[in-house]
Amino acid sequence: MQSHYNTTFTEMNINLNFRVSSHDFIYYVSSWVNSLPDSLFKTHSLGRHQKISDRLLVIIVIFAFYHNIRSSRKIAELIKYDIRLILLTHGQTISYRTIERFMDSYQQTGLIDNLFDCLNYQLTQAKVINNDVSYIDGTIIRADSYKYGFVWRKSVIKSLGKLKIKVCQLEPILLQLGIFCDSSVFSDPNLSKMDQLVNTMIVALDKINTTLQEKHTTINRSKLKKTRRKLKKYLRIAKELRSRMAKYLIQLDFLGKRNSYSKTDTDATFMHFKDDPMNNGQVKPGYNLQIATNDGFVIAYDIYQRPADSKTLIPFVEKSKWLQNTQVIVADAGYGSERNYNYLKKLGIKPLLEYATYRQEQKRNYQKKLQWHYDETTNSFTDNKGIKFVFHSFSIRHDKQNNFTHIFRTYRPIDYLDGDPKKELSLTDKGTKRTHTFNRNWYVIRKKITADLKEKFYQLLFSQRKIEDEPIFDVMKYVHKFIRLTKRGFSKVSGEIGMELIMQNLEKLYNGYFTLNLPSIKS
Repeated sequence: MQSHYNTTFTEMNINLNFRVSSHDFIYYVSSWVNSLPDSLFKTHSLGRHQKISDRLLVIIVIFAFYHNIRSSRKIAELIKYDIRLILLTHGQTISYRTIERFMDSYQQTGLIDNLFDCLNYQLTQAKVINNDVSYIDGTIIRADSYKYGFVWRKSVIKSLGKLKIKVCQLEPILLQLGIFCDSSVFSDPNLSKMDQLVNTMIVALDKINTTLQEKHTTINRSKLKKTRRKLKKYLRIAKELRSRMAKYLIQLDFLGKRNSYSKTDTDATFMHFKDDPMNNGQVKPGYNLQIATNDGFVIAYDIYQRPADSKTLIPFVEKSKWLQNTQVIVADAGYGSERNYNYLKKLGIKPLLEYATYRQEQKRNYQKKLQWHYDETTNSFTDNKGIKFVFHSFSIRHDKQNNFTHIFRTYRPIDYLDGDPKKELSLTDKGTKRTHTFNRNWYVIRKKITADLKEKFYQLLFSQRKIEDEPIFDVMKYVHKFIRLTKRGFSKVSGEIGMELIMQNLEKLYNGYFTLNLPSIKS
């Protein structure tokens, strides 16, 4: 039967007996936040007689993130119309500015790290997680910046080099105009020397103007005016070159060790994304998110400006006390390197890290295609043509970017007799002996990794990697639509991602461990 309705809105029945269900997500979040110590939270002033605590704002933001709402204005609208938030705030009006200031500051105040530490402690006490095994993986999150507003290191260095050439070309022109400067200004220009050049030209121009203002002068006024016109022209050029040099130096300062950055978010770096609709390898600004999980819960996270995972493992472990105390770290081949393996070994952590060619080496036809065979007993190599290489010397390669030294062994072929067909094969086209370099330390590490991954216990641990980390990213990107950030700047981005991961941990607890009572840590 059709219910009666009135289009004039002159009457309406309102049910005031509303109560939030104890099985609602906001109820679960509120009970968790209320179990945390008061020292974590501060109070904010909303007006002359109104104050609000960070405790309430944390509940509101986590609830909004749960519903895929991350804009401060939309969160403020949600507070007005969602009955659960109205009851939570007691009808208090919270402006979007208050929410925005809170979301921008909770990473700087250390609130996110404290929330993670408290949640990890509670989960450990409830025996949900442990520090036996930690799984590490990473993904790239799109930055909130214009994808065509980029700055490239090579382009800046190239433009700066061309600018210095133009500065050098000013020297003969200024000499013709009677302006003398130190030769170092033109040979190796910098900002201070450019300021010196501009000041010298200004002084010369003022001197010419003073001379022209004199009534009783015997010089050629037309020639002096022509010199002044040229001097004004090249003074304008020198000022422009100086401003461009300052711009390029600022860009290099923003770049640091990176090769690119975005103009709208200078902390974002251009990286390759897996989703490439045009299939042209287009790069977009983003951040490299690294997470560590245990039993499906995120126990640590951090963001980096480097797209390569292998260069983020050591700083990630150094930052997290949890990872430093874990017994086994499991990660994919993107983290496998000699530097990472040696670092974890020094900490007493068992590394289960694949290396780049591990999967290929497990195939049956790999040994058939192998061109070099190493004999450990004689410490020699034999190539596919039967040429034997013996040890000759050591060589060192220093990785300046990562401050790591690789030690290589150089091998050369044995001396074959004249007339032996192998002698010609042991020489290069120029008639010198062939050389072969070999990193024995990395070879031993690879053998150790292969032996570990063939044990059933470690095989079981490694097989859990796909169901530990990947679902976290799937839920983040495809369930909660967290594909692109809404904040700009390193600290703000880190805070936004941290709150999203805390929300996902609570969501997992809410879905799978609803009856679990986490211990209170009020003191």
